[in-house]
Amino acid sequence: MLRKAKKQNLSQDIMIQILHGIEAGMWLPGEKLPKENELASTFGVSRNCIREALKALSLNSIIESKPGQGTFISQEALTKIFNSDIFQDFSGETTLIELLQIRILLEPQLAFWATQRASKHDIEKLIEIIRTSNELDGKDLEKLTYVPIPFHQHIAKMSQHHMAIRVLNLIAKGEVIHRKILSLTPFEFQKIGLSEHEKIAQFIQQRDAHGAKKAMYDHLSRALKDVITDMSRFSKWREYNPELGDTLD
Repeated sequence: MLRKAKKQNLSQDIMIQILHGIEAGMWLPGEKLPKENELASTFGVSRNCIREALKALSLNSIIESKPGQGTFISQEALTKIFNSDIFQDFSGETTLIELLQIRILLEPQLAFWATQRASKHDIEKLIEIIRTSNELDGKDLEKLTYVPIPFHQHIAKMSQHHMAIRVLNLIAKGEVIHRKILSLTPFEFQKIGLSEHEKIAQFIQQRDAHGAKKAMYDHLSRALKDVITDMSRFSKWREYNPELGDTLD
C-alpha cells in the first residue's frame, strides 16, 4: 500500500516505496508504472520529486523508459533488488531444503485460489511470463537462477492473498542466496520446471483448481528432490547441512 511521502527526503522515500511495491508484487517485471502525474498525486508530491525518484531507479536498472510508451519495471529489477539486500534478511541457518518445504505447504493452495480468482488478463500475463522464460539463453546461469520467481510471484498475486506475496518474496531471496552458496547449476532442472509451469498454467486456464493445486504440489516436490540430489554432488554439502534427516516428511 503506497502512502504520502515523508517530507524529510521526498524522492528517497518515494524510491523506497516503489522498491517495496516491486518486492510485494504490486508491479511485476515488464509491467508499466503509472504516469508521473498519477504518481505525484498518489504520493502527494510534485512531479519533480517523482522524476528524481524515477531517475535513481533508472540508474540502478530497476526501471526503464520506452519512448512514446512510458516507464516500465525492468526484467532485471528483482535481480537488482535481491542482490542489494539479500544478505540482510537470511542467515546460513535457513537451508534451501527448508525453504522449499515451506513452499510445498503454501503454494499449492495459492494455485487453487488463483485458479478461482484470476481474471482473463491475469492468465494472459501468466502465459506471457512463461513465454519470456522459455526464450532465455540456457547458458546464462545468472538469469536462470531467477527464472521461476515471476511465475510463482504472479500466481500468488492472482490468489489475492497479500501476505503470501510478501512471504514468497522472502523465500525467493533465501533460495537465491543458498543456490549461490552451494554453486548449484539450475539449468539441469530448470528445463523440467518450465514444462511444469506450462502444465500448472493449463489447469489455471481451464479453471481446474484441484488440478492446478496438485500440479503445483508435484512441481515443488520434484524440485525439492532434485535439489537434494544436486546438493549431494558437492563437497560443500556435508559442511552446509551434515544431517539431512527426513526432509520429505
